[in-house]
Amino acid sequence: MDENTRTQLEMIAAQAHAISEALARTKVEALPQADQTHHEVSRLTQQAQGLIGDPNMAELLPQRVGPAFLGGTVAKSAVMAAAQRLAAALETLLAREPGRVEQLEREKQALEAKVVEVEVRAVTIKDDELRERCVDLLLRSGKADTAVGAACTVLEDRLRSIAGLGPDAYGVNLVDRALKRQNGILVLSDVDAEQEGAHHLYRGVVGFFKNPTSHRVIEDYDLTRARQVVGLIDTLLQLLREAKRRTDQNVAP
Repeated sequence: MDENTRTQLEMIAAQAHAISEALARTKVEALPQADQTHHEVSRLTQQAQGLIGDPNMAELLPQRVGPAFLGGTVAKSAVMAAAQRLAAALETLLAREPGRVEQLEREKQALEAKVVEVEVRAVTIKDDELRERCVDLLLRSGKADTAVGAACTVLEDRLRSIAGLGPDAYGVNLVDRALKRQNGILVLSDVDAEQEGAHHLYRGVVGFFKNPTSHRVIEDYDLTRARQVVGLIDTLLQLLREAKRRTDQNVAP
């Protein structure tokens, strides 16, 4: 079936659906002979038969709606049934065509990819390094977990650099040495409760988001969640720019 034939059959099915829905909203039970609805259903059926060509497939289509009944009316239910059968038969025919399901799936995936790209591009990431390392990963199928892992690595590396710690400091131990309320190297707030909250926040991100993505592949990692995590880490990186070094002597070794 060529694309032109397919398009015409799809249009006929859509018109049949529209007629059926319009009749369903009509309260009268009999259509006057002057009403063209039943003639339109017959015309669409005949047009579909001509396009299909295959007699075996054409048998799926309804018979043409018969002439007016005595009294000059046609039963609404008969016209509705014919329109519904016409639409259903054409949809069945179109779905049976070899390769159509695969084509629709490809089109669906392409549309989903475009939606994802628009959503990711709409995410504002202020940190240059984070944006460079993560945005492309968020656009690639199956790489959401990798994007989260990369973002967490950027956070650890930045925290280590600003705190002046060596490569032996990593994970939650790094966070403790850098931000612990009593003796952390960096101060994000002069209010003890807020400093403690910041410490737990960074510790939670590293422990909850970094560890799983560092130790195993998570192919079904939720993309929306990944974008949210990258956005959160972007905020944490911005906060580190405002950090002050502890000036007293009570600093963790």
